[in-house]
Amino acid sequence: DQDRPGDYNQALMELGATVCLPKQPRCPACPVKNFCQALKKDEISQAVYRKTPGKQPKKYFVALIVQQNNRLLLRRRHREKLLGGLWEFPLIEISDPQKLPMNISKYSELLGRQTHTYTHFKQFVEIRRWTEKEKPANVAGVWKSRGEIKKLPLSKINHLILSTLNP
Repeated sequence: DQDRPGDYNQALMELGATVCLPKQPRCPACPVKNFCQALKKDEISQAVYRKTPGKQPKKYFVALIVQQNNRLLLRRRHREKLLGGLWEFPLIEISDPQKLPMNISKYSELLGRQTHTYTHFKQFVEIRRWTEKEKPANVAGVWKSRGEIKKLPLSKINHLILSTLNP
């Protein structure tokens, strides 16, 4: 659903959590059973198989909160990447959370930290407000008001980042 992608994704997750159960799938109650390829091919057990999760890798990021004239800098994720098409605050992946890039540590202040667990990694985000008048070099994006941001499709971590900011 182009207008409500978050609701659509949530519905798919609910379907998986309540109907496509690994031990006892509830196919007769499934609202999309007519489209289910596993049911048509009688391959339900392979479709709902849940492998034991391994150790999740940790990924560290800095979210830059850049503000100008009561507007915040956001960017849209590339469609072919994880969470493609969703909007986000500029995120910079870092290899060592103890060693921020010099320009970030010098020109920003810590606002808070958030974590979010995905199925295949755990994300740790340090939220920093950019303190300079000019936006950081090499950080692209568009300026959005808080009202506009609330209407945009955001990932869970970006909702958490937004909740960290003072109104």
